[in-house]
Amino acid sequence: MNYKSHNNMYEQAYKILDIIYTEQEQKTLLAVSWWPDSMYLLHIVQQYREAKNRNKKLLHYIYCDHQVRKHNDPETITQYLDKKKLHITTRKRTKTHNEATLRKRRYEQIQKYADKHNIDILLTGHNLSDRIESTFLNMLRGSHIDGFISMQSKENNSHIFQGIIGRPLLQYNKSYIQEQCNALDIPYHIDISNFDTTVSKRNILRHNILQTLKDLSHKNNKQNNSFEESMQNIYERYEKHNNHNKEKLIPMPRYKHRNSKRSYKRKIAPKDITTQNIKNIAKSLHISNNLTKKNLYEITQFLQNKASGHKYINNTYRFINHGTIHIIKAPKKFWEHRCVKKEKDMRKYFIGIENQEENWPKDRRFATQTDTVNKKPLKKRCINQKIPIFWRNNILYKRKGEKEELHIPTFMYS
Repeated sequence: MNYKSHNNMYEQAYKILDIIYTEQEQKTLLAVSWWPDSMYLLHIVQQYREAKNRNKKLLHYIYCDHQVRKHNDPETITQYLDKKKLHITTRKRTKTHNEATLRKRRYEQIQKYADKHNIDILLTGHNLSDRIESTFLNMLRGSHIDGFISMQSKENNSHIFQGIIGRPLLQYNKSYIQEQCNALDIPYHIDISNFDTTVSKRNILRHNILQTLKDLSHKNNKQNNSFEESMQNIYERYEKHNNHNKEKLIPMPRYKHRNSKRSYKRKIAPKDITTQNIKNIAKSLHISNNLTKKNLYEITQFLQNKASGHKYINNTYRFINHGTIHIIKAPKKFWEHRCVKKEKDMRKYFIGIENQEENWPKDRRFATQTDTVNKKPLKKRCINQKIPIFWRNNILYKRKGEKEELHIPTFMYS
Protein backbone atom coordinates (compact mmCIF):
# COMPACT_ATOMS: atom_id res chain seq x y z
CA MET A 1 0.00 0.00 0.00
CA ASN A 2 1.63 3.24 -1.06
CA TYR A 3 1.40 6.56 0.76
CA LYS A 4 -0.66 8.22 -1.99
CA SER A 5 -3.46 5.65 -1.92
CA HIS A 6 -3.53 5.82 1.90
CA ASN A 7 -3.97 9.61 1.71
CA ASN A 8 -6.80 9.17 -0.78
CA MET A 9 -8.54 6.81 1.64
CA TYR A 10 -8.35 9.45 4.35
CA GLU A 11 -9.58 12.13 1.98
CA GLN A 12 -12.70 10.21 0.96
CA ALA A 13 -13.61 9.28 4.54
CA TYR A 14 -13.00 12.87 5.69
CA LYS A 15 -15.35 14.19 2.99
CA ILE A 16 -18.11 11.93 4.25
CA LEU A 17 -17.45 12.96 7.86
CA ASP A 18 -17.65 16.63 6.79
CA ILE A 19 -21.13 15.88 5.43
CA ILE A 20 -22.15 13.99 8.56
CA TYR A 21 -21.04 16.75 10.93
CA THR A 22 -23.11 19.88 10.24
CA GLU A 23 -22.31 21.56 13.55
CA GLN A 24 -19.10 21.94 15.55
CA GLU A 25 -20.33 20.44 18.81
CA GLN A 26 -22.32 17.24 18.35
CA LYS A 27 -22.21 14.27 20.70
CA THR A 28 -21.08 11.20 18.78
CA LEU A 29 -21.39 7.51 19.62
CA LEU A 30 -18.96 5.18 17.85
CA ALA A 31 -19.92 1.50 17.70
CA VAL A 32 -16.67 -0.44 18.21
CA SER A 33 -15.56 -4.07 17.94
CA TRP A 34 -12.36 -5.97 17.08
CA TRP A 35 -13.29 -6.50 13.41
CA PRO A 36 -11.18 -4.68 10.73
CA ASP A 37 -13.88 -2.24 9.58
CA SER A 38 -14.63 -1.14 13.14
CA MET A 39 -10.96 -0.76 14.12
CA TYR A 40 -10.21 1.22 10.97
CA LEU A 41 -13.24 3.45 11.56
CA LEU A 42 -11.99 4.08 15.10
CA HIS A 43 -8.63 5.17 13.68
CA ILE A 44 -10.18 7.38 10.99
CA VAL A 45 -12.61 9.12 13.34
CA GLN A 46 -9.94 9.84 15.95
CA GLN A 47 -7.61 11.27 13.29
CA TYR A 48 -10.41 13.35 11.79
CA ARG A 49 -11.59 14.81 15.10
CA GLU A 50 -8.03 15.70 16.07
CA ALA A 51 -7.42 17.38 12.69
CA LYS A 52 -10.69 19.34 13.03
CA ASN A 53 -9.98 20.21 16.68
CA ARG A 54 -13.24 18.68 17.91
CA ASN A 55 -13.95 18.23 21.60
CA LYS A 56 -12.71 14.78 22.71
CA LYS A 57 -15.26 14.72 25.53
CA LEU A 58 -18.10 14.56 22.99
CA LEU A 59 -16.91 11.26 21.47
CA HIS A 60 -18.41 8.19 23.16
CA TYR A 61 -17.87 4.48 22.40
CA ILE A 62 -20.07 1.43 22.80
CA TYR A 63 -19.02 -2.22 22.62
CA CYS A 64 -21.77 -4.85 22.40
CA ASP A 65 -20.47 -8.20 23.64
CA HIS A 66 -22.95 -10.86 22.49
CA GLN A 67 -21.01 -13.68 24.23
CA VAL A 68 -21.10 -15.83 21.08
CA ARG A 69 -17.65 -15.31 19.49
CA LYS A 70 -14.03 -15.76 20.42
CA HIS A 71 -11.77 -12.70 20.69
CA ASN A 72 -14.59 -10.80 22.37
CA ASP A 73 -12.36 -9.04 24.87
CA PRO A 74 -13.73 -5.51 25.12
CA GLU A 75 -11.41 -4.51 27.95
CA THR A 76 -8.26 -4.74 25.80
CA ILE A 77 -9.69 -2.30 23.26
CA THR A 78 -9.47 0.47 25.88
CA GLN A 79 -5.81 1.07 25.02
CA TYR A 80 -7.00 2.62 21.74
CA LEU A 81 -9.67 4.96 23.14
CA ASP A 82 -10.80 6.92 26.19
CA LYS A 83 -11.76 4.24 28.69
CA LYS A 84 -14.01 6.67 30.60
CA LYS A 85 -16.13 7.10 27.46
CA LEU A 86 -16.45 3.38 26.66
CA HIS A 87 -19.71 1.64 27.52
CA ILE A 88 -19.67 -2.17 27.39
CA THR A 89 -22.95 -4.03 27.19
CA THR A 90 -22.81 -7.79 27.74
CA ARG A 91 -25.50 -10.24 26.69
CA LYS A 92 -26.35 -13.20 28.90
CA ARG A 93 -25.42 -16.49 27.26
CA THR A 94 -28.35 -18.45 25.81
CA LYS A 95 -28.58 -21.69 23.89
CA THR A 96 -30.21 -20.10 20.86
CA HIS A 97 -29.47 -16.90 18.99
CA ASN A 98 -29.42 -15.68 15.40
CA GLU A 99 -28.14 -12.72 13.42
CA ALA A 100 -31.48 -10.87 13.49
CA THR A 101 -32.01 -11.13 17.27
CA LEU A 102 -28.42 -10.08 18.02
CA ARG A 103 -28.72 -7.10 15.67
CA LYS A 104 -32.02 -6.08 17.31
CA ARG A 105 -30.47 -6.27 20.76
CA ARG A 106 -27.40 -4.31 19.64
CA TYR A 107 -29.46 -1.36 18.39
CA GLU A 108 -31.67 -1.46 21.48
CA GLN A 109 -28.58 -1.11 23.66
CA ILE A 110 -27.20 1.64 21.43
CA GLN A 111 -30.47 3.57 21.61
CA LYS A 112 -30.66 3.15 25.37
CA TYR A 113 -27.18 4.62 25.81
CA ALA A 114 -27.86 7.38 23.26
CA ASP A 115 -31.02 8.46 25.10
CA LYS A 116 -29.22 8.57 28.43
CA HIS A 117 -26.33 10.68 27.10
CA ASN A 118 -28.19 12.82 24.50
CA ILE A 119 -26.19 11.43 21.56
CA ASP A 120 -26.69 13.25 18.22
CA ILE A 121 -24.75 10.99 15.82
CA LEU A 122 -24.10 7.26 15.62
CA LEU A 123 -21.10 6.15 13.53
CA THR A 124 -20.80 2.57 12.28
CA GLY A 125 -18.23 0.67 10.23
CA HIS A 126 -20.59 -0.49 7.48
CA ASN A 127 -18.78 -0.72 4.15
CA LEU A 128 -19.48 -1.36 0.47
CA SER A 129 -19.38 -5.15 0.93
CA ASP A 130 -22.00 -4.92 3.70
CA ARG A 131 -24.15 -2.68 1.53
CA ILE A 132 -24.13 -5.02 -1.46
CA GLU A 133 -24.96 -7.99 0.76
CA SER A 134 -27.87 -6.07 2.29
CA THR A 135 -29.12 -5.13 -1.18
CA PHE A 136 -29.32 -8.78 -2.23
CA LEU A 137 -30.86 -9.86 1.07
CA ASN A 138 -33.57 -7.21 0.69
CA MET A 139 -34.23 -8.33 -2.89
CA LEU A 140 -34.70 -11.91 -1.67
CA ARG A 141 -37.25 -10.66 0.87
CA GLY A 142 -38.97 -8.50 -1.76
CA SER A 143 -38.16 -4.79 -1.82
CA HIS A 144 -38.58 -1.48 -3.63
CA ILE A 145 -35.78 0.96 -4.48
CA ASP A 146 -35.19 1.92 -0.83
CA GLY A 147 -34.50 -1.72 0.01
CA PHE A 148 -32.17 -2.01 -2.97
CA ILE A 149 -30.15 1.02 -1.82
CA SER A 150 -30.25 -0.49 1.72
CA MET A 151 -28.10 2.11 3.50
CA GLN A 152 -26.50 5.52 2.89
CA SER A 153 -23.48 7.47 4.15
CA LYS A 154 -25.71 9.76 6.19
CA GLU A 155 -29.34 9.24 7.03
CA ASN A 156 -32.02 9.75 9.64
CA ASN A 157 -33.44 6.29 10.19
CA SER A 158 -35.87 6.23 13.09
CA HIS A 159 -36.42 2.49 12.56
CA ILE A 160 -32.80 1.86 13.64
CA PHE A 161 -31.64 4.93 15.55
CA GLN A 162 -33.31 8.12 16.76
CA GLY A 163 -30.80 10.55 15.27
CA ILE A 164 -28.19 10.76 12.53
CA ILE A 165 -26.49 7.57 11.38
CA GLY A 166 -23.11 8.07 9.70
CA ARG A 167 -21.21 5.43 7.70
CA PRO A 168 -17.87 6.95 6.63
CA LEU A 169 -16.52 3.70 5.10
CA LEU A 170 -19.44 2.95 2.81
CA GLN A 171 -17.38 3.46 -0.39
CA TYR A 172 -14.79 0.82 0.43
CA ASN A 173 -14.92 -2.98 0.40
CA LYS A 174 -13.78 -5.27 3.21
CA SER A 175 -10.57 -6.37 1.46
CA TYR A 176 -9.40 -2.80 0.96
CA ILE A 177 -10.16 -1.85 4.58
CA GLN A 178 -8.25 -4.89 5.86
CA GLU A 179 -5.32 -3.91 3.65
CA GLN A 180 -5.38 -0.44 5.18
CA CYS A 181 -5.31 -1.91 8.68
CA ASN A 182 -2.28 -4.01 7.74
CA ALA A 183 -0.47 -1.01 6.26
CA LEU A 184 -1.06 1.08 9.40
CA ASP A 185 -0.44 -1.74 11.88
CA ILE A 186 -3.98 -1.41 13.24
CA PRO A 187 -4.77 -4.58 15.23
CA TYR A 188 -7.93 -6.57 14.46
CA HIS A 189 -9.49 -10.02 14.65
CA ILE A 190 -11.27 -11.94 11.90
CA ASP A 191 -14.75 -13.24 12.70
CA ILE A 192 -14.51 -16.89 11.63
CA SER A 193 -18.30 -17.29 11.84
CA ASN A 194 -18.53 -15.13 8.69
CA PHE A 195 -17.13 -18.10 6.73
CA ASP A 196 -19.76 -20.58 7.92
CA THR A 197 -22.57 -20.81 5.35
CA THR A 198 -24.79 -22.67 7.81
CA VAL A 199 -24.99 -19.62 10.08
CA SER A 200 -26.95 -17.16 7.96
CA LYS A 201 -28.32 -16.29 4.51
CA ARG A 202 -25.83 -13.41 4.44
CA ASN A 203 -22.94 -15.88 4.55
CA ILE A 204 -24.49 -17.97 1.77
CA LEU A 205 -24.79 -14.84 -0.38
CA ARG A 206 -21.27 -13.71 0.50
CA HIS A 207 -19.49 -16.94 -0.39
CA ASN A 208 -21.70 -18.81 -2.86
CA ILE A 209 -23.20 -16.00 -4.95
CA LEU A 210 -21.48 -12.63 -4.58
CA GLN A 211 -18.00 -14.15 -4.62
CA THR A 212 -18.85 -15.89 -7.89
CA LEU A 213 -19.98 -12.57 -9.41
CA LYS A 214 -16.73 -10.95 -8.28
CA ASP A 215 -14.68 -13.80 -9.76
CA LEU A 216 -16.47 -13.38 -13.11
CA SER A 217 -15.82 -9.63 -13.13
CA HIS A 218 -13.69 -7.98 -15.82
CA LYS A 219 -11.54 -6.33 -13.13
CA ASN A 220 -10.90 -8.31 -9.99
CA ASN A 221 -8.37 -7.36 -7.32
CA LYS A 222 -8.45 -6.08 -3.75
CA GLN A 223 -8.90 -2.44 -4.75
CA ASN A 224 -10.97 -2.74 -7.91
CA ASN A 225 -13.72 -5.11 -8.93
CA SER A 226 -16.02 -4.24 -11.82
CA PHE A 227 -19.05 -5.85 -10.15
CA GLU A 228 -18.58 -3.79 -6.99
CA GLU A 229 -17.82 -0.68 -9.08
CA SER A 230 -21.09 -1.14 -10.95
CA MET A 231 -23.03 -1.44 -7.68
CA GLN A 232 -21.28 1.64 -6.28
CA ASN A 233 -22.12 3.62 -9.44
CA ILE A 234 -25.81 2.74 -9.00
CA TYR A 235 -25.73 3.77 -5.33
CA GLU A 236 -24.00 7.09 -6.09
CA ARG A 237 -26.38 7.93 -8.93
CA TYR A 238 -29.39 7.24 -6.72
CA GLU A 239 -28.01 9.24 -3.77
CA LYS A 240 -27.17 12.21 -6.00
CA HIS A 241 -30.70 12.24 -7.39
CA ASN A 242 -32.31 11.51 -4.03
CA ASN A 243 -30.34 14.15 -2.13
CA HIS A 244 -31.46 16.74 -4.66
CA ASN A 245 -35.13 15.88 -4.33
CA LYS A 246 -35.66 14.29 -0.95
CA GLU A 247 -37.57 15.77 1.95
CA LYS A 248 -34.82 16.94 4.32
CA LEU A 249 -35.60 16.13 7.92
CA ILE A 250 -33.60 17.63 10.78
CA PRO A 251 -33.52 15.69 14.08
CA MET A 252 -34.54 17.73 17.14
CA PRO A 253 -33.84 17.16 20.83
CA ARG A 254 -36.55 14.98 22.35
CA TYR A 255 -38.42 15.24 25.65
CA LYS A 256 -37.51 11.84 27.13
CA HIS A 257 -39.43 12.54 30.35
CA ARG A 258 -42.53 13.10 28.22
CA ASN A 259 -42.10 9.79 26.40
CA SER A 260 -41.25 11.45 23.10
CA LYS A 261 -39.95 8.74 20.74
CA ARG A 262 -39.30 10.68 17.55
CA SER A 263 -38.68 14.35 16.85
CA TYR A 264 -37.88 15.91 13.45
CA LYS A 265 -38.51 19.17 11.66
CA ARG A 266 -38.45 20.33 8.08
CA LYS A 267 -38.80 23.70 6.38
CA ILE A 268 -41.37 23.45 3.63
CA ALA A 269 -42.81 25.87 1.07
CA PRO A 270 -46.62 25.85 0.58
CA LYS A 271 -46.23 24.64 -3.01
CA ASP A 272 -44.33 21.59 -1.76
CA ILE A 273 -47.10 20.44 0.58
CA THR A 274 -48.51 17.63 -1.53
CA THR A 275 -49.87 14.21 -0.63
CA GLN A 276 -46.87 12.56 -2.29
CA ASN A 277 -44.35 14.69 -0.39
CA ILE A 278 -46.10 14.01 2.92
CA LYS A 279 -46.09 10.30 2.11
CA ASN A 280 -42.36 10.44 1.24
CA ILE A 281 -41.59 12.10 4.58
CA ALA A 282 -43.52 9.36 6.40
CA LYS A 283 -41.69 6.68 4.39
CA SER A 284 -38.29 8.12 5.29
CA LEU A 285 -39.25 7.79 8.97
CA HIS A 286 -40.74 4.31 8.49
CA ILE A 287 -44.19 5.44 9.67
CA SER A 288 -46.08 5.16 6.37
CA ASN A 289 -47.38 1.58 6.70
CA ASN A 290 -50.36 2.51 8.87
CA LEU A 291 -51.25 5.68 6.97
CA THR A 292 -54.43 5.28 4.92
CA LYS A 293 -55.35 7.46 1.95
CA LYS A 294 -57.81 9.21 4.24
CA ASN A 295 -55.02 9.90 6.76
CA LEU A 296 -52.77 11.34 4.08
CA TYR A 297 -55.58 13.53 2.76
CA GLU A 298 -56.35 14.87 6.25
CA ILE A 299 -52.68 15.63 6.97
CA THR A 300 -52.15 17.31 3.61
CA GLN A 301 -55.29 19.44 3.92
CA PHE A 302 -54.30 20.49 7.44
CA LEU A 303 -50.76 21.49 6.43
CA GLN A 304 -51.96 23.32 3.31
CA ASN A 305 -54.64 25.35 5.08
CA LYS A 306 -53.11 26.14 8.48
CA ALA A 307 -50.36 28.62 9.34
CA SER A 308 -50.01 27.02 12.77
CA GLY A 309 -51.55 24.19 14.76
CA HIS A 310 -51.24 20.43 15.06
CA LYS A 311 -52.74 17.16 13.82
CA TYR A 312 -52.55 13.89 15.76
CA ILE A 313 -52.75 10.64 13.76
CA ASN A 314 -51.38 7.18 14.65
CA ASN A 315 -49.72 8.38 17.86
CA THR A 316 -47.72 10.98 15.92
CA TYR A 317 -48.12 14.76 15.88
CA ARG A 318 -47.66 16.93 12.81
CA PHE A 319 -47.17 20.54 13.87
CA ILE A 320 -47.10 23.42 11.40
CA ASN A 321 -45.39 26.57 12.60
CA HIS A 322 -44.43 29.41 10.23
CA GLY A 323 -43.42 27.20 7.32
CA THR A 324 -41.83 24.47 9.45
CA ILE A 325 -43.31 21.01 9.92
CA HIS A 326 -42.48 19.26 13.19
CA ILE A 327 -43.08 15.51 13.43
CA ILE A 328 -43.13 14.15 16.97
CA LYS A 329 -44.21 10.71 18.15
CA ALA A 330 -45.45 11.15 21.70
CA PRO A 331 -48.57 10.78 23.89
CA LYS A 332 -51.46 13.20 23.40
CA LYS A 333 -50.73 16.75 24.58
CA PHE A 334 -47.30 15.69 25.79
CA TRP A 335 -46.25 19.34 26.09
CA GLU A 336 -48.66 19.86 28.99
CA HIS A 337 -46.54 17.56 31.17
CA ARG A 338 -45.01 19.95 33.68
CA CYS A 339 -41.28 20.01 34.19
CA VAL A 340 -40.09 19.83 37.79
CA LYS A 341 -39.30 23.08 39.55
CA LYS A 342 -36.44 22.07 41.87
CA GLU A 343 -33.07 23.12 40.47
CA LYS A 344 -31.45 19.77 41.25
CA ASP A 345 -34.09 18.05 39.11
CA MET A 346 -34.28 20.73 36.42
CA ARG A 347 -30.84 20.00 35.05
CA LYS A 348 -31.63 16.47 33.90
CA TYR A 349 -34.81 17.63 32.17
CA PHE A 350 -33.67 20.86 30.53
CA ILE A 351 -32.77 20.60 26.83
CA GLY A 352 -30.29 23.04 25.35
CA ILE A 353 -27.16 23.22 27.51
CA GLU A 354 -24.25 20.98 26.50
CA ASN A 355 -22.27 21.02 29.74
CA GLN A 356 -24.91 21.61 32.39
CA GLU A 357 -22.53 21.53 35.35
CA GLU A 358 -20.44 24.40 34.00
CA ASN A 359 -22.97 26.43 32.02
CA TRP A 360 -26.17 26.08 34.03
CA PRO A 361 -27.86 29.53 34.34
CA LYS A 362 -28.14 30.48 38.01
CA ASP A 363 -31.37 31.27 39.87
CA ARG A 364 -33.63 30.10 37.04
CA ARG A 365 -36.83 28.07 36.95
CA PHE A 366 -39.02 26.71 34.20
CA ALA A 367 -41.34 29.33 32.76
CA THR A 368 -45.13 29.13 33.08
CA GLN A 369 -47.83 30.64 30.91
CA THR A 370 -48.59 33.18 33.66
CA ASP A 371 -45.09 34.70 33.44
CA THR A 372 -44.60 38.05 31.75
CA VAL A 373 -41.76 39.57 29.75
CA ASN A 374 -41.66 43.37 29.45
CA LYS A 375 -45.17 43.43 30.95
CA LYS A 376 -46.47 41.18 28.15
CA PRO A 377 -47.57 37.53 28.52
CA LEU A 378 -44.87 34.96 27.86
CA LYS A 379 -47.20 33.27 25.39
CA LYS A 380 -47.21 36.40 23.22
CA ARG A 381 -43.41 36.60 23.33
CA CYS A 382 -43.18 32.96 22.22
CA ILE A 383 -45.64 33.54 19.38
CA ASN A 384 -43.71 36.62 18.22
CA GLN A 385 -40.46 34.64 18.26
CA LYS A 386 -42.08 31.70 16.46
CA ILE A 387 -41.43 29.23 19.28
CA PRO A 388 -43.72 26.17 18.92
CA ILE A 389 -46.12 25.31 21.73
CA PHE A 390 -44.26 22.11 22.70
CA TRP A 391 -41.06 24.03 23.58
CA ARG A 392 -42.63 26.74 25.70
CA ASN A 393 -42.46 25.17 29.14
CA ASN A 394 -38.84 24.16 28.65
CA ILE A 395 -37.76 27.81 28.64
CA LEU A 396 -35.77 28.97 31.66
CA TYR A 397 -37.11 32.10 33.38
CA LYS A 398 -35.64 34.50 35.91
CA ARG A 399 -37.10 37.64 37.51
CA LYS A 400 -34.73 40.15 39.09
CA GLY A 401 -36.62 43.12 40.43
CA GLU A 402 -38.52 44.59 37.50
CA LYS A 403 -36.40 42.76 34.95
CA GLU A 404 -37.20 39.39 33.43
CA GLU A 405 -34.67 37.15 31.67
CA LEU A 406 -35.28 34.17 29.39
CA HIS A 407 -32.89 31.42 28.37
CA ILE A 408 -34.08 30.16 24.97
CA PRO A 409 -31.85 27.68 23.03
CA THR A 410 -31.52 28.55 19.35
CA PHE A 411 -32.99 25.23 18.16
CA MET A 412 -36.37 26.25 19.63
CA TYR A 413 -36.83 28.93 17.03
CA SER A 414 -38.82 27.66 14.06
